Amino acid sequence: MKPIKLVYSAFRPMHSTPEVLTVEWTKKIEKATGGRVVIETISGAKLGPAEEHMDMVQAGVLCQIASPWPSYSTPGRFPMCDIQSTPMLTPSGEVAGKALHELYEEYLVPRELKHVKLLFLCPLGATQIISNKPVKILDDWKGLKVHATSRAMRQEYEALGANVININKMYDVIPASAKYEAFKDGTMDASIFTWSGVLEFGLEKITRYRTRCDYMTKTWVVVMNLKTFLSFPPDIQKIINDLSGPEQSAYIGRCVDAEQAEARLKLEAIDKECGHPPIYDLPQDERERWKQAFKPAVDKWIDDMEKDGLPGREYYNKALALIAKYSR
Repeated sequence: MKPIKLVYSAFRPMHSTPEVLTVEWTKKIEKATGGRVVIETISGAKLGPAEEHMDMVQAGVLCQIASPWPSYSTPGRFPMCDIQSTPMLTPSGEVAGKALHELYEEYLVPRELKHVKLLFLCPLGATQIISNKPVKILDDWKGLKVHATSRAMRQEYEALGANVININKMYDVIPASAKYEAFKDGTMDASIFTWSGVLEFGLEKITRYRTRCDYMTKTWVVVMNLKTFLSFPPDIQKIINDLSGPEQSAYIGRCVDAEQAEARLKLEAIDKECGHPPIYDLPQDERERWKQAFKPAVDKWIDDMEKDGLPGREYYNKALALIAKYSR
């Protein structure tokens, strides 16, 4: 009997922890099915750019599995997925993985993700602030030049008093090389990155200050063509379900949290050698001030969903409850 051959299309660097773990997952599926399912990984966006990956997996022709980034590669198309952009919502990748997976299963699978099979999430780890001006209190945001990758993020930055700029074009997911040059020539004062991202793209070389505030946890969704999944025998469907779900999402979150902790130590050593100030850990009382400043932008995002017939307030409140539950 011939094996079932599937293609996983990836557009991100294959050395990144979430991609390494997603490929690891494909190998687990192959082993658990005794080779009845074989998954080929095609990397480097060879099959199509990031913004086409959700459509590609829905069509199921070029690939049957992909990991789109709905809030960034297709801004505005999946408004409920934008919950991940809410500032200071999740304290870690592990909490984001478990809480958001459960949330997506209840609210997004019947709506925004109804045409695909949700497998698991890939949290990237909490993003922190890197800048060439100190960012320690709310007033430090005033006039700070930043770039937004979504409408919601623009509203959040403006609520803090920042000056939102265009680098390539508004809401574009610009490459780190463009941010490097924007920092270098003074076009941009601050940005949010994971600690590992700072080191990967050499941004520690052209920025001086770091503020740990757990700004947001960006999250990919790993999805499968729904017709493909439904065509499998029940035992293969069960294997895929058993190896996916919120526990897999939380596992990837734990791995990226460990990666970020290690990257912070490396960054601290580099900063000390360069004479940069130590990383500033935003105290809880100041975090609460920032959250209050964000509130009008978050409320507007919720209201916009309600106007479009989505359960915005219920959805947001459920997210807060799940995050509190898994943060304990």
